[in-house]
Amino acid sequence: MNLQEIYSALDFTHHAELEENGQQTKLLIHEDYAKLTSFARIEKMVEELQQSSELAFNIILTKRGNFALEKMAFSRYYCDAKAVLEVHDEGYFYSPRMQAFFDSFSSLGADPKTFELGLPLQICPVSGWRYADLFNALLEAIRAHCGTSKYRARLRKHRNNCKRPEGRFLMWEAELFRSRSRHLMVLVHLGYHRRHRRQVTPDLIQTHLDRMLDAPSHPLLTGIRDYAWRIEEGRRTGLHAHLLISYDTHRNNGIAVARELGEYWKTHATDGMGNYWNGNRDGWIRRSKDPGAGLGTGKIDHDDLAARTGLRKILRYMAKADQYLTRKSGPKYRSFALSQPEEKKIQGRPRRGQAA
Repeated sequence: MNLQEIYSALDFTHHAELEENGQQTKLLIHEDYAKLTSFARIEKMVEELQQSSELAFNIILTKRGNFALEKMAFSRYYCDAKAVLEVHDEGYFYSPRMQAFFDSFSSLGADPKTFELGLPLQICPVSGWRYADLFNALLEAIRAHCGTSKYRARLRKHRNNCKRPEGRFLMWEAELFRSRSRHLMVLVHLGYHRRHRRQVTPDLIQTHLDRMLDAPSHPLLTGIRDYAWRIEEGRRTGLHAHLLISYDTHRNNGIAVARELGEYWKTHATDGMGNYWNGNRDGWIRRSKDPGAGLGTGKIDHDDLAARTGLRKILRYMAKADQYLTRKSGPKYRSFALSQPEEKKIQGRPRRGQAA
């Protein structure tokens, strides 16, 4: 899963909500939607700055005595920088590259909490500089910041922190298909009604997840074979969870199972506090637009490489999301969990592509 996909998914979970009510879906778009996607481009900019000495703008004086703007390589990131500053929030941890971007403002005597970029040729009222010159100075400051040993150490730690959970999630997927050759994969996004969000704590959402996964007497929940979940906290959407389930294949319709699980969450697990979004239905809509897409939900066979690639993409997001954007405040809590798939007890014929 690339950075653009990670930040697009984070943007949706932080700034948009889908509420299911039976067969009806209501989409609510919050302010600042689509701005987190600019984070991926700023990450790319910070990486490129370490391999280039170019700047963004050159201000030239015309024959008529006017100032004109000559755009250079890094000018293409100016609008993304504006968007990123508009959603900067000190209550979150960011990736090393994004933090380098924000920290470099201190060398300009500016605070990313309050600083705004105007049109490049406009003069900043605080510094008296043109914004084009300020942006060039910011790029130089980022280069200097990224050359420090502290930054390099933080980047190494970030990469390791991404690899460890990703390895666990991908091992879980491999174990699933070693234990059984076919799965009904069900994805449901679990949240709370706005009026209840202030009451929701990490302990409470984990309690509600336990009610979903540890009630074997309920006929709906007896079909749950394995699961993976990830808790996130959105800027506008509060605490919520992404729940991926391997469901008993005696059921064929993953959309219906996701809806029933969502309704159980909404009514029983959360005592009426919850809402949900049916991830399988979203996948079906996208698949109808691209019939060849492997989206990682629905019935998946061991040899269906496209579907398993889509499933791994979901798992990579669940593994990496909190390494790019996560809340600072509040107590530490377990942010993800994986079931332990049972080992296959009877060895059948080798699958295609496997040695006997």
